[in-house]
Amino acid sequence: MIMVGYVVAIFLVVAGEVAAYMFSSASYWWAGAVPGIFYLLYIGYRHLALMTEKLTFNDDHLYHEIGFISKSTRTINLAKVQDVTVFQSVKQRMLGMGRISVETSGGSSAIAIDNIDDPHKIAEMILTRSRQQGPQHV
Repeated sequence: MIMVGYVVAIFLVVAGEVAAYMFSSASYWWAGAVPGIFYLLYIGYRHLALMTEKLTFNDDHLYHEIGFISKSTRTINLAKVQDVTVFQSVKQRMLGMGRISVETSGGSSAIAIDNIDDPHKIAEMILTRSRQQGPQHV
């Protein structure tokens, strides 16, 4: 959706410039581009925010990284995952996105990640891996 946002923002900038040039004096041609430029800055901010958050997992741990220049990594043992919840607004459902909340035993360790593509698939992957890492009886 970020790419769609960039295309819309560039269209707004160009359309605003053309409209301002056609319907205003030539000295204020840039005025029509201002709304598109603000929207472009907003899309750039959202893109940067998405790039600063990452969810990865290996065989026995789930890693949630946040940050651009300085990073913070939260590690959760998959064997301790109690619940994975998917939240989706109407807009997110239409776009195939959502928010995932992962809770561990003890209740104090929960992470939430917004705007994940195909959240049900990711939630199922986390639950499958957590079941494989569940308590081992010898």
